[in-house]
Amino acid sequence: MKHNTESNTLDHSNLINKLDNFRNAWAELNEAWLENDVEVSPTLETDYPFDSCFNELNAEVSIWTTQAINAAVRQIFSDYIGDKSN
Repeated sequence: MKHNTESNTLDHSNLINKLDNFRNAWAELNEAWLENDVEVSPTLETDYPFDSCFNELNAEVSIWTTQAINAAVRQIFSDYIGDKSN
């Protein structure tokens, strides 16, 4: 059973890293968007596919990724505790 828990932990750790990278990349993209807003916005707004403004999307992505990371961390601890009790 230990191998399975280790494998799950690696899967969850990989997910956490990917979500954290996504959150950081989105924050960098938002910063670049805001810095270039005046010059870039008219061009990009033509095909802008979202209902919310980019800054609102950044906040939503940050909240969602933080919640997903926290859930993955809780699962790692749950798996670890469950493995220790067996």
